[in-house]
Amino acid sequence: MTRDFTSHEYPATWDAYIGQDMVKRQTKLAIASAKARKAPLDHMFIAGAPGVGKTSLALLVASEVAKIPGRQFKVVSGPMSWVGMQTLVESGFTSGGPTGTGMSDGDVILYDEFHRVMENGKKGAEWLLHYLQDWVLITSRGATPMPKVTIVACTTEPEKIPEPILSRFMLRPVLEAYTEEEGAKIAKVMARTVLVGLPEPSPGNFRTISSAANANPRAIRRLLTTLRDLAIVGGLVPTARGGYSMGDVLAMHDVTEDGLDRTARRYLDLLVNEFGGKAGARAIASRLGVSPADAELLLMDRGFLIRTTTGREITPLGVRRTVALAVAAVK
Repeated sequence: MTRDFTSHEYPATWDAYIGQDMVKRQTKLAIASAKARKAPLDHMFIAGAPGVGKTSLALLVASEVAKIPGRQFKVVSGPMSWVGMQTLVESGFTSGGPTGTGMSDGDVILYDEFHRVMENGKKGAEWLLHYLQDWVLITSRGATPMPKVTIVACTTEPEKIPEPILSRFMLRPVLEAYTEEEGAKIAKVMARTVLVGLPEPSPGNFRTISSAANANPRAIRRLLTTLRDLAIVGGLVPTARGGYSMGDVLAMHDVTEDGLDRTARRYLDLLVNEFGGKAGARAIASRLGVSPADAELLLMDRGFLIRTTTGREITPLGVRRTVALAVAAVK
């Protein structure tokens, strides 16, 4: 399955890609080395949580390679067999079918949602081992040589990929979560395309958006989109001091200024008021009725929660935040 990544959601240049400085340096070094050697770029595996910039990085890599005369890149996602790979490389395709434009040495396949290659089981993905290492496909007729096309794979679920396949990726950049300062910079850059024709938010607005979104670019875009809609049809106007009042924007997403969504807030409330400040992970998950994994990571990051050998324990800071949330709910 092909995907369209032509929207303004993704940065078009390295300078527009905020943060991840070491990853950018390593990646640009690898690309420059491949160009100098006149060789294909090594296969690249990019893993990380949703919204940390995996697809943005992959698109920048593919676009950089495609600047070389005669090079191209294609974007795919979903499960793929060796037959699908052979069709893509030899004939090319879009959502409308084969294009007749095959791929050649040095081209790039951006493989989004790469973990889905495992949907047909380990046996169905064994073809990758030979392709990644030697650029051959093992078919009923034996080893079929293929053009040396680089795979740039992106996934939020790296644990689903067997180690023998992972080991074939020579480039494995590690994307870190963005800081709130970086999130504010990302919000400012995104605002130029989301809030076209509207007064720019204040620096304080950008900091609030970053904090409420936990510096996640995808969540930042959602908040900016709601701000835009409220400014256009909801009567939201800049304040006398400049910038916007963010209350309605955050309320529509049911998130606090420090990024606590409903699950995270309920987690704190349960831990304090039902479990006396400490409980096992299973007991909390059972009462919540949803997976608490993301909420736990957020609460630990905020200093509200710690993991112990016997379960989860709220911190004094977490107790104070729970009380403040209760007081705010009454008002």
